[in-house]
Amino acid sequence: MRNATPIASPALSAFESLLGIDQSVLDAIPSAVYVCARDGVLVRYNRWAAELWGRVPQPGDTDQKFCGAFRLFHLDGRPLPHASTPMEVALRTGEPQHNRDVIIERPDGSRIVVRVDIEPLRAADGRVEGAINCFQDMTDRMKAELSAYRLASIVDSSEDAVLSQDLDGIVTSWNRGAERLMGYSAEEAVGKPVTTFVPADRHCEEVRNVERILRGEHVGHYETLRRRKDGTLVDISLSVSPVMDGDGNVIGASKIARDITARKRNERSLTARMNEQAALYRFVYRLHRARSRAEIYETGLDAILGALLCSRAAILLFDEAGVMRFVDWRGLSDAYRKAVDGHSPWSAGETDPLPVFIDDIDAADRPDWIKATVKEEGIRALAFIPLVANRTVIGKFMVYYDTPHVFAGQEIDLAITLGRQLGFSLEKLRADDARSIAEKELRESEAWLRMATRTGKVGLWDWDLAASRVSWTDSLYSIYGVRKHDLDATVEGFVSLVHPDDRPRVSGALARAMEDGTPYEMEFRAVRPDGQTVWLFANATVLREGEKPVRLVGATVDITGRRQAEELLREKSAQLETVMETAPAAIWIAHDPEARHITGSRYAAEVLRMPSDINQSLSAPPDQRPANFRAVTDGQDVPPENLPVQRAASGQEVRDQELEVVFADGTSRWVIVNATPIRDDAGTPIGAVGVALDITERRAAEEHRKLLIDELNHRVKNTLAIVQGLAQQTFRGQDVPPEARMAFEGRLGALASAHNLLTQGNWEKAVLHEISDAATHACGPAKSRISFDGPLVFLQPKQAGTIAMALHELCTNAMKYGALSNETGGIALEWSVSGAPDLRLRLVWREYGSPAVSPPTRRGFGLRMIEQALAKDLRGDVHMDFRPEGLVCTVDAPLPEREKARHECLQEQADTPRGG
Repeated sequence: MRNATPIASPALSAFESLLGIDQSVLDAIPSAVYVCARDGVLVRYNRWAAELWGRVPQPGDTDQKFCGAFRLFHLDGRPLPHASTPMEVALRTGEPQHNRDVIIERPDGSRIVVRVDIEPLRAADGRVEGAINCFQDMTDRMKAELSAYRLASIVDSSEDAVLSQDLDGIVTSWNRGAERLMGYSAEEAVGKPVTTFVPADRHCEEVRNVERILRGEHVGHYETLRRRKDGTLVDISLSVSPVMDGDGNVIGASKIARDITARKRNERSLTARMNEQAALYRFVYRLHRARSRAEIYETGLDAILGALLCSRAAILLFDEAGVMRFVDWRGLSDAYRKAVDGHSPWSAGETDPLPVFIDDIDAADRPDWIKATVKEEGIRALAFIPLVANRTVIGKFMVYYDTPHVFAGQEIDLAITLGRQLGFSLEKLRADDARSIAEKELRESEAWLRMATRTGKVGLWDWDLAASRVSWTDSLYSIYGVRKHDLDATVEGFVSLVHPDDRPRVSGALARAMEDGTPYEMEFRAVRPDGQTVWLFANATVLREGEKPVRLVGATVDITGRRQAEELLREKSAQLETVMETAPAAIWIAHDPEARHITGSRYAAEVLRMPSDINQSLSAPPDQRPANFRAVTDGQDVPPENLPVQRAASGQEVRDQELEVVFADGTSRWVIVNATPIRDDAGTPIGAVGVALDITERRAAEEHRKLLIDELNHRVKNTLAIVQGLAQQTFRGQDVPPEARMAFEGRLGALASAHNLLTQGNWEKAVLHEISDAATHACGPAKSRISFDGPLVFLQPKQAGTIAMALHELCTNAMKYGALSNETGGIALEWSVSGAPDLRLRLVWREYGSPAVSPPTRRGFGLRMIEQALAKDLRGDVHMDFRPEGLVCTVDAPLPEREKARHECLQEQADTPRGG
């Protein structure tokens, strides 16, 4: 048998292979597949294709080409002819058609979206023999993608901020709403920790949210705060939902944040408005119940502080002088109130005032001293709110802020409302007070009228015009000095009592009152039957029937005393004016308790070198204070509150205060001022009167005298020094005991000490206590055992020198022989003044604890000087008693006349009770 050689079969093309493939293999492909020939005729398809088409086409049917579907459409809904399908394009051009989406309509009318992928099938020579189409149902996926697309569009266009984060808190998505709300772009936000946008005090909030998300919980909307890129905080409403993967595992969180700033602002505004309304209601309620100014002030300040949220507040009112004064306040220092007292943007009586708001005192157009005072108090913003009654300003309330503050429209309206209510309440209380006062005055007037008619001070009368008769009260007869039965009760009878010179005026006034209703009010004289002239005041009301006058009812008052007082006052005023203009003294009058306004006489203006009609007070407001002079004492400017008139205006009596008035050109004058308070009927100081004398020449004379006395003292010291030198030269080389030389020098020193004290007293007087202290210096350390006791006594120069010498001798003798010669003795030097009206000085030197003392056998210089010179110079008696326990020296001498008067004055001051 021969081996047969196989004959090679020609290779099949892809198209031919697909035509020969078993149908079961084609149906096993997990995708819809069909094959078309070169002319587009459908030659093969699997069951998945028939299922998607919804029909079973006949292969080879030349009426159905390119696709087995019932109908085809573009994605936008336009019909797609079979001859224009992607299969036709692939067969015609030979180009693959991938990821082409078309809509298939089935015979039952349902539609699906399919995605086609077509590959041309070529022969070995490259000719297109056909094409294969693998397509799949994309309906659900397209719906999902469309839904996702729509969702993404909704999210991106949402006004709310929508973001997502992973479980590590890192931002994974960020929509445009988030960009608008937080200020970060998506590129800036994605990848950042979500805590970047969370205030530090709310980080724990994020931790709690993550814990709930991990449990699969949804966090419903809640209000919180987030931080913008610019650092500001924004109010938001936030909800958080878990994000899960396909297996249901939580992989992150999505958040929706809604800007609720406007709502919160409206809520705060509404709350503030409700609080304001509640505050106004409480304010008005409390004002309605207030029964005193103090209650109104307290209520007003409570409402101002609570409603306007300020740190400090004050209420000020114009006083009777038209000066704005603090009446109540909260949180202001005394120094601040004193500095700005009287300052006001409006004048008393000004109508329709406008409030003044200062947002920042640094930028305010105000005087420098005001700005400095306000800032020193720690105030940066303030407002002046007028208090108005009948359109006229009566005061203001002030609000103060520690930091710059912008006053908003609603706040301004509220402040004006508070001011209007406060002003109304003050005016109502004033009216109530005025009515109460008027009622009280009416009752008092009625009581006074009854009393006056009983006492003859006021008389009532009634003139019946038709009957021409006049009825009088009994008191009116007393006023005219006539008895009831002696007077003709007619108008003529009345006129007969009027002073002849005043009768025409009285008759004319009565006629005019009856004719045209002119008020009948006049003062006139009456002559009593005894010839005495009295002054009377009468007024009357005309009663009419229609236009006809029928009666005059009036009252007459005896004003003789008032007229006399007025005449006396005119005389006194003229005298005062004469004194003010002619007295060679400066006279000042303070018109208020703070002495902020002071006027002076012509001489006062000359002393101060300024016009007399200008405010001369250094306590005046800064813009009114005199600048041409200063008040100085001891080289220092005197504070205004320590000046004599200012002290007197506060209630002090000021006597003999000397001041130097230093002028701007460097010259000065000296004045001595006395001032006394002016008080009202209750004793409260309301001003002061001061009188000053120019003592410039006296001061110059005193300075000159001081120079002379200093020169005299210098020369006396030089003379004593020369005497001392001569004595030393004389004693040198002589047989003179040292004790004698020391005694001489000690006596000379005692005399020099007395001269020093006299020099300090201008050689007019020396104080006994000082003389005694200086004269006993010779005792050295033993002086501590000498005591002094006695009243203030002044000695004449001669007496001072003699007593100093005598005390020196007594001291020297005590150190040698008496109480100071041992370690236990002592001396009591005492003096007193007694024996009025012929006052006498009694001075006693008493030694104790000394060695045994016996009378001396001879009288040395010291004893002779004490017993003789002291008695002679004092014109008194000196007694030396050498007692065993110690020497007692007694001096009894009359006081000079001048010292008597001085002592009596001191005694009178000591006996005067002290009180406050």
